[in-house]
Amino acid sequence: MREAQPRFDPLSRRTIARDVWSIFQEEKAKLKSILSVNSQRVSLTTDTWTSIQNVNYMALTAHFIDDGWNLHKRILNFCQISNHKGEAIRRLIEKCFADWGIEKVFSITVDSASANDGAVRYIKSHLNDWNTLLCDGEMLHMRCCAHITNLIVFDGVFELHDTIKSIRKACRYTRSLPSRSEKFRQCLFLAKIGSKSLLTLECKTRWNSTYLMLDAALKLQKGFDRLALEDANCEAYFNDVNKDEIPKQNKRRFGGEASSKTRVRPPTVKDWHYARDFVTFLKRFYDATLKFRASKMVTANAPFHAMAKIVNGLNGMMQSQDPFMKRVATSMKKKYAKYWGQIRGMNKLIILVVLDPRYKIDYVQFNLPFFFWK
Repeated sequence: MREAQPRFDPLSRRTIARDVWSIFQEEKAKLKSILSVNSQRVSLTTDTWTSIQNVNYMALTAHFIDDGWNLHKRILNFCQISNHKGEAIRRLIEKCFADWGIEKVFSITVDSASANDGAVRYIKSHLNDWNTLLCDGEMLHMRCCAHITNLIVFDGVFELHDTIKSIRKACRYTRSLPSRSEKFRQCLFLAKIGSKSLLTLECKTRWNSTYLMLDAALKLQKGFDRLALEDANCEAYFNDVNKDEIPKQNKRRFGGEASSKTRVRPPTVKDWHYARDFVTFLKRFYDATLKFRASKMVTANAPFHAMAKIVNGLNGMMQSQDPFMKRVATSMKKKYAKYWGQIRGMNKLIILVVLDPRYKIDYVQFNLPFFFWK
């Protein structure tokens, strides 16, 4: 800054920290006035996670509409939490209610976990004592649709694990050394593949990265096939035993940690076929999560439409002539039915669509038979 403006006198870190804290207190007072003095009804979302340092965190976010009908989203608390149990979660939420003067809550959206269920049940009884809940709290507890979608997809990914790990290892080989990457580019050129798609390696805990990896690999399938024929090192790479390829829940099947090594086979024609069908099917879920996770628009009415596409895809896939893909769809449909298999579990989502002037009750009546078609 002295080069840009020699007369600029830089502030000390303490002065800047003091000014930032002062601004924070002013903004907090304004928000607290909106939430408490104006008796603003809010919807809350919670998120808990554990960092790589093994420290637990929790964030509590408020969503509300102001007098000008503008949607607002504010983080009320971001702090460490002792554990992920319901008792710790509900104590932190209670403390936030007291700090911010919140009495009127429309809904609390949480991940689908037993700890969250217990915390919301306690908060519901607490708010009932204040007589501030709508419909006796029937609309209070909202399970995160994006989280439920993830749980459904993970069942399908698990069924397709052998296919996925074969393609994953093929992708890893092409990116393990510069010489291998160059050899793969030559194979793509000889196979007349002009795709500029980049191979991406997945994060095993995020199915959307698995989808993106498979989608990119499928476009380069002929290149992989040619590489397996022309590169002797490729076959040797697949012959190497790697215990990390086995999911934790399957390790006992191979004799425990010490003897849990197995060979990952190269992708077969059937693997590519399964992957292609699965990616086409997964696109419904991928598009749905993009809508669920939108942060600058109202998404409450989005799940019903996305679910209609998902259910339609599941029902169609369950009629597949391929026994394996039918088994994958059946496994995912069972997980879907656990959360959205009964119309009572969808009441809140249905009401939100009915209130949308673009759709109303006729749209719901048209789609409901597809949700519960067997």
